[in-house]
Amino acid sequence: VGAAHSACTVVWRNNTLASRGVQNVAETGSTTAIQSEFTAANVLSQFRGGLIFPGTGSSTASFTVNRYYPLVSALSMIAPSPDWIVGVDSYSLCTGNQWTAKATIPLYAWDAGTDSGLNFESLNLPTSPHQVIAPLDSNSPRSTSFKTGNPPVSLGSFIFTRTSVDGTKNGTDPKCSKCQATTTRPAATTKPTTPPPTTAPTYSVGGACP
Repeated sequence: VGAAHSACTVVWRNNTLASRGVQNVAETGSTTAIQSEFTAANVLSQFRGGLIFPGTGSSTASFTVNRYYPLVSALSMIAPSPDWIVGVDSYSLCTGNQWTAKATIPLYAWDAGTDSGLNFESLNLPTSPHQVIAPLDSNSPRSTSFKTGNPPVSLGSFIFTRTSVDGTKNGTDPKCSKCQATTTRPAATTKPTTPPPTTAPTYSVGGACP
């Protein structure tokens, strides 16, 4: 599950506490709460992929970005697990004043800090108080399942592919010189006026597990 948003929205991030929505995704896979959080944060668009089971395969979903909302964040539960996720945090699809045509993001395991189980099939053991989100690797005290050395092993990837520009399949590269994700932040409660159509490409995100 994920959303296209501005820099004033943080869906999940290393060394921060998980929201209720992130906790629910991490522990049960439920997206109801996080989608409500997306709506409250006034994101531009949100998306949800399908279940990848029993652990290999892919899932695809589509979403739209624009110059004011060029960032995408997404996360998915690692199942079964206590509270582990894979995801991407605030990845900008506007680079070098151009909309990215395709980007592949490797996915690594993260602990949401809400359950203290140490392996994939641990019984529920709520963490109190909650801890911050942290990576799971060979140095992590939160898991006995990822002692794989450094760098950690990728569990899959998010592949972002620009599919159209303003509804036109395989549109030409539009300029995004007014992307202002890191400089000017529109108010979280007010969505800016929609920019010209050529600055609103549509993307598909495919999640793949090796």
